[in-house]
Amino acid sequence: MFDRLGFVDKINEYMLLKGLDAKALATAISVSPSTVYNLLQNRYKQPDTNVFFKLIEYFDCSADYMLGFVEFPLEGTLYHPPLRKYGDKLKTLLRQKGETQKTFIENMKISSFLAYKWLSNKSLPSVESLIKIANYFEISVDSLIERIK
Repeated sequence: MFDRLGFVDKINEYMLLKGLDAKALATAISVSPSTVYNLLQNRYKQPDTNVFFKLIEYFDCSADYMLGFVEFPLEGTLYHPPLRKYGDKLKTLLRQKGETQKTFIENMKISSFLAYKWLSNKSLPSVESLIKIANYFEISVDSLIERIK
């Protein structure tokens, strides 16, 4: 499950390390200041996936660390940009697990339309869905979004 308060703490931690205020962070990651203010005030159930990706890229950190799944950031790790064309990765994971799209849809309790959007690269899963999918395939979120290889 996504830990909103822990996520906000991590953003504040990185902002402090970089000497940024909310407006400077917003400029750095090309989002509106209100988006950053709302994140910091914990007004979102979860961050938008694209905003989340911008944050982990800008802070050059692990998705799993930002989400609170590992206690310490990995030092000396070469991070790749998060995977934004997600469908091929999901298809590969399904093949590796020997599972059909239908079984995946049923087990994940998602609509076939949502699965279609993910598999055809028409949309990214939400951050919460990324967590559930990573758990489903028993891999880290960083591995799922190919942040680390």
